[in-house]
Amino acid sequence: NLVNIAITLFAGRKAARGPKLRESDLSDWNEYPEIDLTIIRALIDAVGIETFSSMRAQFVADLRSLAQAYHEAFARSDLAAASASAHALKGAAANIGLVRLSAIAGSFEQEATDPGPSLDTILDMSIASLNDAS
Repeated sequence: NLVNIAITLFAGRKAARGPKLRESDLSDWNEYPEIDLTIIRALIDAVGIETFSSMRAQFVADLRSLAQAYHEAFARSDLAAASASAHALKGAAANIGLVRLSAIAGSFEQEATDPGPSLDTILDMSIASLNDAS
């Protein structure tokens, strides 16, 4: 699947890390690059555009599910589950080149905060950029 291909292609490559974000910093999320086209191109080269396009839909569904899981865990004050959901979202986003989403999810992994609608806005913009890039 696409995740395994991404892991294989980018094994040993360190993810770009930005500074840790706090809730008050979410308004500054535009400072992060939206996507890493190198990752997307490598994935398309590895599996072909048709396969990538079909797998992209599953990836998007997974990203939405992980964001929802974070919201739900935070709402019930289950910070361990929120952190785990944020970690999974960070990795999934990074594997498909969604740099901004990965950075913000990483900040939630380190310190669970209420993202309000910001996480969903960033997710929607990241998905739109992914669709445009591929």
